[in-house]
Amino acid sequence: MGSISAANAEFCFDVFKEVKLHRSNDNVLFSSLSMLSTLALVYMGARGKTQSQMQKCGTAEYIHKTFKDLLSDIRRQNATYSLRIADRLYIEKTYPILQEYIKCAKKFYKAELEDVDFKTAAEEARQLINSWVEKETNGRIQDFLVSDSVDLNTVLVFVNVIYFKGIWKTAFKEEYTREEPFNVTEVGGEQTRANDASEQHLQSGKSG
Repeated sequence: MGSISAANAEFCFDVFKEVKLHRSNDNVLFSSLSMLSTLALVYMGARGKTQSQMQKCGTAEYIHKTFKDLLSDIRRQNATYSLRIADRLYIEKTYPILQEYIKCAKKFYKAELEDVDFKTAAEEARQLINSWVEKETNGRIQDFLVSDSVDLNTVLVFVNVIYFKGIWKTAFKEEYTREEPFNVTEVGGEQTRANDASEQHLQSGKSG
């Protein structure tokens, strides 16, 4: 587990630094699990040089088994929160794909595959993908793929979504909540408004 954890951590920090390089004044939020599970699906179908490079993180059998166990834990029902993760592959209908790959994608990642017509109906395919993402996230993510993000040259689109809704251990009480300035950037930067609340805890100690 150590090698894959180290490789995943290094990759995610590299992605974060690259994103911040181009969006230095923006808040950044991304799901490392989404990227890593999608890359694992790519690894499952990789061959040649790509496969040998990805294999440095661990053998295919080890990585897919690790993700299967992790995703099973995530998908386990819990009464205090709702956490849903889903993978889907949209492939150009004229493009051949091995049945063994489809079988393994379902077995390890519960990923479904859907044939679409990117060559002559790319916009309809984009809308289909967006509708699935919106449904899986209970409407929280809309227009996931922007216009012209897929075209007749698109062969395969991997999509991973995560939906989470939980109950705060210490919730914001509306009567004690107020808006305060919040700095988006460190020095003389843009300000926005954010909810703020303070809470006091009384503790007593006993000695002897």
